[in-house]
Amino acid sequence: MPEMGAGAIRNDDCVHMIKLVDRAMLEIKDSASAGVNEYSEADKIRLTQYILNFTTFLDFSSKQPRLDRPASHPLLSPFPDTPVELQPPMDNLAAQKLIHSLNAFRIELGGCQSADLNNGYQSQDLIRFRSEVDHVSQLLTAYIDKAQPTDYPETSKPGH
Repeated sequence: MPEMGAGAIRNDDCVHMIKLVDRAMLEIKDSASAGVNEYSEADKIRLTQYILNFTTFLDFSSKQPRLDRPASHPLLSPFPDTPVELQPPMDNLAAQKLIHSLNAFRIELGGCQSADLNNGYQSQDLIRFRSEVDHVSQLLTAYIDKAQPTDYPETSKPGH
């Protein structure tokens, strides 16, 4: 498994998924909800759209034939650094949990056996990826929707 910022990926589909995940991580970090103990409806809608984007791309890319690219294989893409600080001073711990979960997903994408293919996924990796997407979805629907908003006036200052 590559360390963050190290290694390279051959699989175009894994690279694209990492870019989608990175974009979602940045969106969560910069969202209005990151600074308060409540996930706004607008931010929930955005996160739901990212989850749908993950699922749609996994569905599309997993159904494509394996490409035969003898002239370009191995065309390597560097494993990108994590786009956000993993210990951000966020008031919203649910947002921080989402970022940590998405970071684990991106590491799995870069370190899986499928990362050495031209495109597509091995069956065990696809199961793992779908589980990661489901986990993020469940964080939103089974945790955030039910546990927030919260009122923690003494501990809801960045740095606590």
